[in-house]
Amino acid sequence: MKKVICPVCEKEVEVEPIKKTITVKVRKENIEIPVTFFKCKECGYDEIEDRENPIDELDLAYREYRKRHGMLQPEEITQLRKQYGLSQRELAKILGLSPATLSRYETGGLQEPAHDYLLQMLKKPENMLEILNKNKELLKEKKIMALREILLNKINNKEKEKEIEERHNIKSETFRGNRKFSVERFKDIVYYIINKMEQMNYVVNKTKLNKLLFYTDFLHFREFGVSLTGAAYAKLPYGPCPDDFQHLLDLMEKENIIVVKEFYHPIGNEEIAESRLYTPASKREISLSQQEKEFIDSVVKTIGSKKASELSDLSHKEKAYKETEDYKNIDYRYAKDIIITNNN
Repeated sequence: MKKVICPVCEKEVEVEPIKKTITVKVRKENIEIPVTFFKCKECGYDEIEDRENPIDELDLAYREYRKRHGMLQPEEITQLRKQYGLSQRELAKILGLSPATLSRYETGGLQEPAHDYLLQMLKKPENMLEILNKNKELLKEKKIMALREILLNKINNKEKEKEIEERHNIKSETFRGNRKFSVERFKDIVYYIINKMEQMNYVVNKTKLNKLLFYTDFLHFREFGVSLTGAAYAKLPYGPCPDDFQHLLDLMEKENIIVVKEFYHPIGNEEIAESRLYTPASKREISLSQQEKEFIDSVVKTIGSKKASELSDLSHKEKAYKETEDYKNIDYRYAKDIIITNNN
């Protein structure tokens, strides 16, 4: 039982959590925030805060306000700046803001709508490149050359993403699980799985990751009639694998969404095997619902501790795998026959 200091009793007491809703006014708009306080079991006072995890009402209200109005969150602004390799001073100069203003936005201050519009525009590398080409005096020549290379790579990556999406979405819905494939959504789900696995101290290599994706998608389809990613899966020698899987992982590595660690280990007297382990990189703001996150959590809890070889063997036993021709896409209608049961 948790114990904290009650300000009324003026002593350490046993408490129980109690959920409340507080209202904070942000720019003439009432924002309701769900928060957890503690209730003293002796006097009944029910607004005791947890000193270890204090409630920042304003930060919570600002986050909800940004969410309602489609504005960037502080970490997204920081991520935008870092993905272009810019300092706060450099990005502020491009935006026509003071460094102090940009710093305030990155540390939780609520941005002005006009400034958010500029930041949203710069999410598209084409817009940033156009600004640089028109205003070459904004940054030093060496910095402009480095940034231009980053931008051109990002533009090329966007073209690759478009091609990948077109290849997936041209397929029948029975091979996509009744969902249109989106590269950005795929990135969110892969990032979330890898991050969750790391939190649980599980190792993630390529084989294990694609099996986790396969079971997550097919189990979600079995329960809700729609896949999570919209990815098409092919029958490969080592089991089911999302189409264009390596290209998608390469894109995520280039964008610093995931970190790939390579190491080599002996598998025989003369043979050497290469392994690639995946970990999350910089913090990513993902667009998944709470229900979707909880579903992924349950899949990781069910099979995340298994070795890659175990998951590969398990996938080979699936009817979806056995009844599909080699290198052909797997029909999501086989989801009803998936062997494992998800622990929701």
